[in-house]
Amino acid sequence: MIKKTALLLAISMLFAMLLVGCANETGSLTVGGFPKIKVYSGNTDIEWVVGMNRLGNAQTDREDNLIGIIKDNAPGDLVYLKNGESITIEFDGKLPDTVKLTEHIIKADGSAKYTTEHKGTAIDIAFKKGKGSFVIEKNYATALSSNSADYAPGATIKGYRLLCNFGTDECEYAFVIRGDAAFTMTAETFAPRELLNYFYNDHMPWDSVIDLDIPEFEGIKFKWTFEKITANGEDILFGMPVWSVYLADLNGDNLPEICASTSFGSGIVDNRIIVYDYFNKKSYELSDRMVYDYSLSLENGKLVVKQTAYNEPPGTGKDRGTGSLAIINDELATVGIDRIKPE
Repeated sequence: MIKKTALLLAISMLFAMLLVGCANETGSLTVGGFPKIKVYSGNTDIEWVVGMNRLGNAQTDREDNLIGIIKDNAPGDLVYLKNGESITIEFDGKLPDTVKLTEHIIKADGSAKYTTEHKGTAIDIAFKKGKGSFVIEKNYATALSSNSADYAPGATIKGYRLLCNFGTDECEYAFVIRGDAAFTMTAETFAPRELLNYFYNDHMPWDSVIDLDIPEFEGIKFKWTFEKITANGEDILFGMPVWSVYLADLNGDNLPEICASTSFGSGIVDNRIIVYDYFNKKSYELSDRMVYDYSLSLENGKLVVKQTAYNEPPGTGKDRGTGSLAIINDELATVGIDRIKPE
């Protein structure tokens, strides 16, 4: 009789471990007695699920919660919340002993979008009387994407895991929203602008460090010195020197590239254009060493590239032509300028 009772108890325990409890608007309690929760932003409720991780010392094997949610919801059906909006979580009844909340950037199938996202980004949240809130912050892991479509508003899928411990039992609540990348595009056309211009200027501040105002890359501190440009301390563009710096959208994604007039060489010096696409972390160059020189200027609201004969002093009026720059098929091209080398 004792053996039979023990066997029935073991079977019951195994059955409980294999079941994954789900909660929705009906608010039914889950297997294992984990409490209901409510997840919402303003007046909008957010669907959630819960899965058992551990019952006592026994671990469970179950489907990933985020994948489970995505199976039942097309990305377009998910609640859309912008960076800066808040989400509130409320427990109904029993409160966990400990909680841990993480945010994950996921694909449309619920799996991690980047290898760095398996652990997720920790979010600080404190519960008072069973209720806690957090603000959706910009997740800079989204800047890893080289697909410009990922920077459109609402194109980022964010999954949240709330790990809770109740004594020796552990469960994971999860919910998913649509959000924005750290940097987003709008339908407006980006207008080129000048950040600084000392092209062969007698007042070149050789010993200065100048902050470059680029609000499109929020949270990134750009600095100029005569020899380079840095982003949060990382070198991204060099020159001997860097004469002038402009912002312009050269690839049509409505995101600005950093464009600079520079010189290179010792003894034999040429003027060239360096372009840095910060979003895609890629550098481009326009140079025809010892044949032509190139420089940039802003004229009538447009970024203009000027071609002169090699080693021709600026301002002599011997320009060979002017045109514009474009990134086409992942290469820096000139529009309206003949680069054929003279025989």
